Amino acid sequence: MSDFIDQDDNGSAKGFRADTHGYILGVDRGFGGDLVAGLALGGTVSDVRGGNRQTADLNTFFATGYGSYVVNGWTISANFGIASSDYAIKRRVFTLESESKLQGDSMYIGAELSRMFRVGRFDLVPYVALNSIAVTVEDFKDASFDGADGMTIDSGTSSSLPATLGVRLLGRSRTGKQGAVWTPAFALAWHHDFCDDPLYSKTTFAGSAPLSVIGAKREQDRIQTGISTNISMRNLSIFAAYDFEFSSRFCASTLQGGLNIAF
Repeated sequence: MSDFIDQDDNGSAKGFRADTHGYILGVDRGFGGDLVAGLALGGTVSDVRGGNRQTADLNTFFATGYGSYVVNGWTISANFGIASSDYAIKRRVFTLESESKLQGDSMYIGAELSRMFRVGRFDLVPYVALNSIAVTVEDFKDASFDGADGMTIDSGTSSSLPATLGVRLLGRSRTGKQGAVWTPAFALAWHHDFCDDPLYSKTTFAGSAPLSVIGAKREQDRIQTGISTNISMRNLSIFAAYDFEFSSRFCASTLQGGLNIAF
């Protein structure tokens, strides 16, 4: 999978561009036909470029559990995960430059409720989802500001509570040669974050009073669109997806592809 983000300047906070590439490996199992549960592991590598010659390289490893249950035509899905990231940051404060390494952790939990309706040749799936995300960046000390006495940055925290209201449109599967089944899909959703909590920390230069540092405030509303295709045959399926998310000062594109094998 690959993810590309472009954030414009937001007030006094400079914008940035971020490119992320990664992988996911998972396994799941059905229980009684209506319940499916699984576990996935993955990792990503991110390259971030911001204003004032600020750059960051992030390596992230994550683990997540997920499941879905079908009851009376409704599908209830849930997921829970943890992630750990290593940061290598180069930044500039006034005329001073520094390079630092630190670690951050995050935890997320989410749920979705959906229902499928047959509409002509298509399947219409309206859904609503709610997620909770918490991020913590550990405190660290930097003594490489062009010979300066040093700087200490306290741990920072940030939280998010995004809700999504959307609809998926699935084409009726078309049978091709050798029994292959093709299923195209389109999705459109509105995304609202109930908790626009920016990253907050305190910075102290040697011999000075602490300075409060507050990250850029996130935009609370975004539009999400996506297209995908899936080709399956016997116990093998191949999928590809493209998602695009945007607001007035933000846009992100995600490309995904993968292989599913049933045993």
